[in-house]
Amino acid sequence: NIKLPFQHVNAASTWFEAVAGCRAKRAELVSIHSIGENECVYKLVASQEKDLLNRNRTVWIGAYQRTNSLSSSFEWIDGTSFSFTYWARNEPKNKEGKENCASIYHRPIDGWNESGYIRHWNAIPCDKQLRDGYVCKQRSNKVINALLKSNLRQGSSSVRRRSP
Repeated sequence: NIKLPFQHVNAASTWFEAVAGCRAKRAELVSIHSIGENECVYKLVASQEKDLLNRNRTVWIGAYQRTNSLSSSFEWIDGTSFSFTYWARNEPKNKEGKENCASIYHRPIDGWNESGYIRHWNAIPCDKQLRDGYVCKQRSNKVINALLKSNLRQGSSSVRRRSP
């Protein structure tokens, strides 16, 4: 029985609530580093869909911008490299400087992709409540060790919350 490192939490939340929810599970909001991982996240969310014909889903992922600047690039909340991207067409556009967090878009009927959003990422405001929740990824030992070292240097016994 293989345990996947991803977990979909189907609870309405803002991006900040999603980060806290994952960390409460000793995980991080998902970072995606390949088309294969992107497909796993997409299929995980799709597999929990009950109304397959009439429902769009959008869930939080761990990509964010630290500032409200168009020149600021996105990064992953877990600190891993942001070398793979799968943005939808014309994304991230950071409309009015407020679209600083990312979601993955799912539309159940695979043949419909007029907007170019299926399986792709979309930048949206971090304080937007997404009714379909978020996806967590279990921390690897490498990430856990980096967080521990960082906290030891800061003289703290708790993991500090990063926020955009």
